[in-house]
Amino acid sequence: MLLPTLLICAKVLLVLLSICAVAFVVYSGYIGYVHWKYAHLPGPPVDSFWLGNLPQLKRMHKKGVYTHTLFLKWAEEYGPLFRIFVLHKCLVVPTSRTAIKEILTKSKVYPKSSVTYNRLYSVCGARFLGRGLVTNTNHKDWSTRRASVNPAFHKKSLVIAMDQFNQEIDRWVESLTTLADGHTKFSMAEKISRVTLDIIAKVAFNMTLGCVSDDKSPYPAAMELVLEGTSLQMKDPILMWRRGMQSFISKVKQAVDVLRKAFQKTIEDRIGAMHSGNDVPNDTLQHLLRGLEINRSLTIEDLLDDFATLFVAGQETTSHALAFLLNEVGRRPELLQRLVDEVDEVLGDRTHVTYEDTERMQYMTQVFKETLRLYPPAPGTARENVTDVTLEGYNIPAGSFLVMSFFVIQRLKKHHHDPEDFDPDRFADDKPRPLFTYLPFSTGQRSCVGKRFAQLECKVLLCKFLKTFTYSLDPDQSFDVEEQGTLRPRGGAIMTLRKRR
Repeated sequence: MLLPTLLICAKVLLVLLSICAVAFVVYSGYIGYVHWKYAHLPGPPVDSFWLGNLPQLKRMHKKGVYTHTLFLKWAEEYGPLFRIFVLHKCLVVPTSRTAIKEILTKSKVYPKSSVTYNRLYSVCGARFLGRGLVTNTNHKDWSTRRASVNPAFHKKSLVIAMDQFNQEIDRWVESLTTLADGHTKFSMAEKISRVTLDIIAKVAFNMTLGCVSDDKSPYPAAMELVLEGTSLQMKDPILMWRRGMQSFISKVKQAVDVLRKAFQKTIEDRIGAMHSGNDVPNDTLQHLLRGLEINRSLTIEDLLDDFATLFVAGQETTSHALAFLLNEVGRRPELLQRLVDEVDEVLGDRTHVTYEDTERMQYMTQVFKETLRLYPPAPGTARENVTDVTLEGYNIPAGSFLVMSFFVIQRLKKHHHDPEDFDPDRFADDKPRPLFTYLPFSTGQRSCVGKRFAQLECKVLLCKFLKTFTYSLDPDQSFDVEEQGTLRPRGGAIMTLRKRR
């Protein structure tokens, strides 16, 4: 009885091994085909036939070298277009102005890459961004939904929202006064993250989160977990199956649940108020609901996707940009003084900031632009070409994975003089700036809908902060960059405060 059983087991094992062997041969053959298909493109040598350049990327990550920093090195070495291999994928990275213009302004030929954005549908298995405004690769559907929210970010809407901007930031400034003793060190990045959560919640969706006033608010920690989970799953395709990660994955899912439930309750409360005939604000949420009325094929889950996308993008863009900005000018006293002088000149004795005030802050605009040049909040984007195309003299087969690194484009020597220097005067009105070399909010139809919102929020917050405090950076902190979904200062912008008056 034992012998027949062993024979059956041996046959099953042999079949399984044969299947695995065939699969390995087929997969190896496909990798060889991909290498042959893109052999005409320049790029760094692979570390491994099967892994491609992945081992080098992982080695650099362990050393603290940021992926796009390595891309910058390769762009300088291999020219305006290069390729790298990761497993069975080839990443084509164009960095020239002409190629970037071609790709980002022709969305029908170069739609968003479904390979990348499908992976952002969920975080650790829990739906978060779904098919929202960033991740939606169906151009027709995206166009309809984008059109519904565009009015929320027009100048007229932002002017109306100025009182809310001022009120939320005033509460934040008041909360900082308890730390303004000249000795207490704290992370300004963390403090800014809290106020920007409150601002996007109140201004765009009329939500009151209380992140500034309540240290135990669940929303800052939930956002951090979701962003960390997003970053890890983009770097590690098998994160969900890694041993020892199940506790983290469970926490990320809980964080997604906290945020999506808060968003859903806000939507339900607004719909209830409308049905009751109550007055409701004409904010971003209201525009999303109008889009739901126009496009009957949309569901509440679709609405939640757009809600989550605008919420995250509106908070992350401003939060880290301001932390980087304070780091850079804090290390350059002469630039900081120019900012303070401009704020004092424009505002005088006032603390309330108007929309017109922000338009007069010319030097602040330059500083903000230079910050985003060095530290674009979203460091890149990905596209696919639906037909064979020619870029920089190279044939690019249809279906290629095209990566545009804004971090690289904005730091290339051929595009910017002394690109590693923080020099706001490069954005003075009389300075020439080549097109398609400054793309912190992308460009074309898929550019960031909230860029004007982000700029306004940054200016109001910076005005009130510099009007109230002086600050000194902790010289021992790290000024390096890290990526967690978006770019952020690794050191957290550690500083001490003193009140000016």
